[in-house]
Amino acid sequence: MVNYLVFFEVNLYHQYYEGSFSKDYDIVVTQELKLLLNNYQLLYKKTSSGFLILCKEDKISLISKSKEAIKFRFGIAIKNRYFENFSKLLPDQTNAKYIFRNDEFQASAIIKENVKSVNLHSRNFVDQNNHSPFLTPSVKLNKIGSNLLIKEKKSDLVIFDGDIDKNIAAQLFRDNYGAYRLIVKDTDEELDVFYAEEDLAKTWAIIEISLESSEDTSFDKVLGSTYKIRIDSRKVYWTYYFVSSSEKVHENILLFSGKQQLNFSLPEKKILQNGMVASMVTSNDPIKLEKYYKGPKIYTELEDLSTEGPKGASYKNKITLPTPDITRIKAIAEKGGTRYYSEIYINNI
Repeated sequence: MVNYLVFFEVNLYHQYYEGSFSKDYDIVVTQELKLLLNNYQLLYKKTSSGFLILCKEDKISLISKSKEAIKFRFGIAIKNRYFENFSKLLPDQTNAKYIFRNDEFQASAIIKENVKSVNLHSRNFVDQNNHSPFLTPSVKLNKIGSNLLIKEKKSDLVIFDGDIDKNIAAQLFRDNYGAYRLIVKDTDEELDVFYAEEDLAKTWAIIEISLESSEDTSFDKVLGSTYKIRIDSRKVYWTYYFVSSSEKVHENILLFSGKQQLNFSLPEKKILQNGMVASMVTSNDPIKLEKYYKGPKIYTELEDLSTEGPKGASYKNKITLPTPDITRIKAIAEKGGTRYYSEIYINNI
């Protein structure tokens, strides 16, 4: 019977689900990585929360005694077209990606019950610090600048210094994939870029687990590590439109969660594209999106003058309100950033 050890594991967590979100992504294993795994008799296995790399117990010496630097690069391809709507992330770009590298964070590993836990980002959740310009072998470098100084980011080793003609990245970087610093000498602009295989060009993010001779990325440090990527859910402004079939406008709309009143704006009269009249209220602060909202349901009480009974009498119409639909999140550019909001229509009020 063959016994396997967990060489390392990668777990992905999303605050929107309060857990794993494996239905939203695929892990991309390149041909180069498949060859690497085969050479060291390692096994890749997807899990409900990410993936792990297994090593045959009797073959672990193959990799533990290796004198060459080994880098495992995986891509994360997002399958959910609405992923950005509910994820606190920068918009997807073809020339930039989220990069998660253990050599930046391995030293901060937390050891608990013999499990080494390593967050692959500096804060509790992924942020812009993990976002980097991205190059593949086919990219023309003159799009970046005509005179470049290129260094390996970690060692500061210069790999190129001079004028760029029509060189593609493969002519300078070859197959030395990883993190580099580019200095555009015409402007002194500095760019930290990540260079990776063409197979990873259409991914959202790249994970690179390095196994090298340095203290922080040695075999003993990597063996048994659990690498974590945690994504926060997006906060959006909730906007409710109370649509009236009789062109009624409500002067007072209060929203509650249980007995707690929620912080929403005063009602505004709005004429919708179809000509209907609506009373609009918007949350004064953005609210975090959740797959399943906990606590009491959200509702409103609409107060109207009665058309029957004593003059001046009124009645309250209590309505349970839906929460935002992630397929209907919108974004508008504002000074200093982007405002995300959700429009929710309550008809026939």
